[in-house]
Amino acid sequence: KYNITYYSADADLIVPFQGTRAWVSQMQKNLNLPVVNKFHPWFADSNGQQAAGWATQYAGGFTFTTLREGSHTAPRNVPYRAYMMLKNFLFNGTM
Repeated sequence: KYNITYYSADADLIVPFQGTRAWVSQMQKNLNLPVVNKFHPWFADSNGQQAAGWATQYAGGFTFTTLREGSHTAPRNVPYRAYMMLKNFLFNGTM
């Protein structure tokens, strides 16, 4: 069993997250993966005041997430959010 996180930055002009979200949704239907946790905010800070992005979790360890205000090079322009996304994935397997 493998956990997979597929992410897209919400300010990416080259690969818009709406297209990625539509692709993930179609893949979810084709693979018959039930939604475990609907589109919800995730937080990079401990006080939960400002969403770092949005995520949907599917059965089987698959997650689609966005990075708020991220561009095509999201780890460079929103490094803390990208780091927290990676940390959550590696240590929790969830968003």
